[in-house]
Amino acid sequence: MQKLSNIIKTENGVTLTELMVALGLLSFVLGSIFALLRVGEVNWSISTQRMQARDEISRASFKLSADLRGAKKIEMGEGPLALADANSVVFHANADSDAEPERIRYYLDGDRLVRAVVQPSSATPPWTYTGQAEDWVVARHIGNGQANPLFKYFDAAGNQVTSLPASSAQLRTISQVTISPMSDADVNAMPPRLNIETRIFLRNTDKGQ
Repeated sequence: MQKLSNIIKTENGVTLTELMVALGLLSFVLGSIFALLRVGEVNWSISTQRMQARDEISRASFKLSADLRGAKKIEMGEGPLALADANSVVFHANADSDAEPERIRYYLDGDRLVRAVVQPSSATPPWTYTGQAEDWVVARHIGNGQANPLFKYFDAAGNQVTSLPASSAQLRTISQVTISPMSDADVNAMPPRLNIETRIFLRNTDKGQ
């Protein structure tokens, strides 16, 4: 019996307890690695979504600003805007290479910012617009709504037009438009809502003439 006991004590190997401890440590290490990888994946996803949202609303703001700066009067005594509302604006501008002004409308359709263009039905003034609008989705995941209006309007003195949609008399006074698209693909998840604000000074206003 003494000889057998010596053999067991000197034999190389691990006990069941040592094996369980080793497996526990290995599980902890692997779990920590997977947790770090998951955190990195989530952070990368949030960063990517935020960059995509910024790029999208930046392009939308750039396009909208360029169109609004080209807004023109098509009738004497009128302002450059045909409609000014919280989440919709209508004006006339040259949207293509010809000389005739198109009727352009930007509006929110759910969480989409849409640009609708109507070609003039007449070849010379007075301009009429009876055709079908060509719609183009400028940006998605826009989270403005009524609580956070997409458009704000101001007169030459910087006074905000708060009664919307603006009346005909108010439309003639508007010389500045602030656009504030908010991008949020999921209000219940990261990344947080992103907002870019741009103020446009309309060129073809009474003050500028």
